[in-house]
Amino acid sequence: GIDGLSSTEFIQVLELNFLFTLDTVIAILQTAFTSKKDFGKEERELLWAHAQRTLHGLQPPDTSMFSVRSSYGELSWMAEEARRRAEIARLRELHTLKGHVESLIRLKGLDIDAIQQSYSV
Repeated sequence: GIDGLSSTEFIQVLELNFLFTLDTVIAILQTAFTSKKDFGKEERELLWAHAQRTLHGLQPPDTSMFSVRSSYGELSWMAEEARRRAEIARLRELHTLKGHVESLIRLKGLDIDAIQQSYSV
């Protein structure tokens, strides 16, 4: 056989390579001809994150908070709200003394209780 493989094993390797290549081509075509925003980037990111959690033996996130009736629009709205809150927190850290100090304390891992709370303006 080739490289120590029996003819049956060699055929199986060829079949796997063909199937892998075929799956890759199908994925590329599905991405290229989709009508989804960003070619379905969000769905691919979710699938990748799920695969990574599975790969590392982690449990999937708890989705019980999402009812069966949760539509894509509702979930998208929730994600947008979370992004908005994160942006507000980021701007607060950048543009207020208190936010900047709290950010530095977290970054440096200091004990906030040990620091006197008299820096407010």
